[in-house]
Amino acid sequence: MIEEKIPYANYEAVREEVFSLEKRLADLGVDRKSCHIDLVPENFIESPQGRLYLIDWEYSSMNDPMWDLAALFLESEFTRQEEEVFLSHYESDKTPVSREKITIYKILQDTIWSLWTVYKEEQGANFGDYGVSRYQRAVKGLSYYGGSDEK
Repeated sequence: MIEEKIPYANYEAVREEVFSLEKRLADLGVDRKSCHIDLVPENFIESPQGRLYLIDWEYSSMNDPMWDLAALFLESEFTRQEEEVFLSHYESDKTPVSREKITIYKILQDTIWSLWTVYKEEQGANFGDYGVSRYQRAVKGLSYYGGSDEK
């Protein structure tokens, strides 16, 4: 549990905005499937034959696949154009994509990791500007997110 006041600018107001996204996700519906949950580049390994493997399934659980896509895009630092190219190959009738949910999940993940950093730093770890950067990106994401009529 975080013992100190959260050190981020306007945290309480941002927190309220982040929590308001829960209703929008409920409206969109959360499609629970088997997900990896930790799609960082280090968890992708290419064999000498060019086959790609996804490793480190310790955090896997039932979740919305859009969460995994949001994590992949954030952690791999995809540009908007790279995201669209990826989604053009991924999306089909069997694998529908909700860009709105991906946007919301990016905001949530940045918020979560910024708070995780506060907690870890209270225990003595030093993450430099990692937490602040994640928080600022969440705030920026909130400012760009205006909601949608996507269903």
